[in-house]
Amino acid sequence: MPPADLDALAADIAGVVRSTAAATGEALTPPDVRAWTFDVLSGPDFRALVSACYTWWKEAWSSEVQTLAGFSQKHRGTLRDFTTTVNSLRTSHQHNRDLNATAFAHASAWTVKACGTASPAELSEWRACGDKFGDEIAAATAALAAAAAAVAADPALAKQWASLTAARKSVDLVATADVVMEDLRRSYSPSQLEYMRRQIEGQWKRRRVTAADDAQAALEAVVEKVVIGAALTPLECGGFGKVE
Repeated sequence: MPPADLDALAADIAGVVRSTAAATGEALTPPDVRAWTFDVLSGPDFRALVSACYTWWKEAWSSEVQTLAGFSQKHRGTLRDFTTTVNSLRTSHQHNRDLNATAFAHASAWTVKACGTASPAELSEWRACGDKFGDEIAAATAALAAAAAAVAADPALAKQWASLTAARKSVDLVATADVVMEDLRRSYSPSQLEYMRRQIEGQWKRRRVTAADDAQAALEAVVEKVVIGAALTPLECGGFGKVE
């Protein structure tokens, strides 16, 4: 990414931080995009860029992205399309193809469009993937900044945004998880607890909480889903024979 484009990206991110603080009082932590690997020369370089973007867009700022996409009809398509892309690319890098067919299909189609093949191998192909992804990061961030500025400038929407942020902050993820696990008579090792709490935090950030929701009840539903899912064990299918 050229220096001027990187400067513009950083400026758009700073704009979202300012608009969020003005409307909600929330202090977002901006990603250090200048440390990202935009000069993609290989598969590991591309995976590093996707991973850095995913950690920011789908984890750290997921609530803001989702909320602003909901408020801004003008920018909703750009924000949601990019969310799908970064999620699919990251999934295709991290998980087994058979379990993520939809993500792999989207990622493969994106890669073909970026460099002409679903399986890039040459330096020029990886560079093309990096360039396209960088362009999409810039476009999505510009849309996010514009949506944030528009919502912050609208008194009614700014009030709704502040209410949603306050609702999310009004609950205690760790305490709620501990209470639900105790109610369900479940206990886990420290490493299992750390993993489950990351799952709870991620799903809670992606949960669509509205001003009419009971935030505590919504969080408890998320925790129950994660805890019950972790308690399930694979079904025994030995009696059915081997499936070819």
